[in-house]
Amino acid sequence: LTKIELEQCLHLTDAAITAVADKCPNLAELSVDGCDKLTDAAITAVADKCPNLAELDVYFCFNLTDAAITALADKCPNLAELDVSGCSNLTDAAIT
Repeated sequence: LTKIELEQCLHLTDAAITAVADKCPNLAELSVDGCDKLTDAAITAVADKCPNLAELDVYFCFNLTDAAITALADKCPNLAELDVSGCSNLTDAAIT
């Protein structure tokens, strides 16, 4: 499996995304836009387990912080598209 779209799955938790990351190491595209229960733990798990990730949409995942974006930058060298629209906890530190 290389692409998963889980937009607006409002009850999705970090545990579910961590399990996806564990089972899908070849994941290249992931969309969890509007999954507002997700935290840095979920995105860090994806960064740790899915080094081929090229596209990630975390649109309106309100709980994400700079730590999640830093993990992606450090561990996903193929990441070409990242949508963080509406992630209001991010600061300049996530981008620089």
